[in-house]
Amino acid sequence: MNKLWTIFWGLLLMIGCQQAPEPKEVSGTLQLGHEVRAFRDNADNKEYWLIDKSGRLMTEYQKLLGTETVKYQPVQATLKVREITEPQEGFGADYDGTYELEEIILLQALPN
Repeated sequence: MNKLWTIFWGLLLMIGCQQAPEPKEVSGTLQLGHEVRAFRDNADNKEYWLIDKSGRLMTEYQKLLGTETVKYQPVQATLKVREITEPQEGFGADYDGTYELEEIILLQALPN
C-alpha cells in the first residue's frame, strides 16, 4: 500500500510541476478592436486570440495609428509570446489558439 501512495504522490508532484511553455518570437498581422485581439502568425497562417495583461499593446497600437479610437486596422507585428490553453468561452474561443504577450518587439503600419 505504501508503494501505491508513493507512486500516487510522485505522479501528482510531476503534474503540479509542469512548467509553462517557453516564450517564442512570432511575426504576423495584428488587429485590435473593442472585441478583437487577433494575431495571424506568418509561420502557420493560423489566427490567435492575443492576451495582453499589461495593456501596453493597445497603447502602442493606438500610438502607431495616431488615434485613441481603435479602428481594427491591421498592422505588422513581431512579438514574444507564450502559447497557452485556449479559452472555452467568449471571444477567444473562436480562434485557432491563444497567445499571451510577453514582449512587443516591433509594431509597424502595413504598406498601402
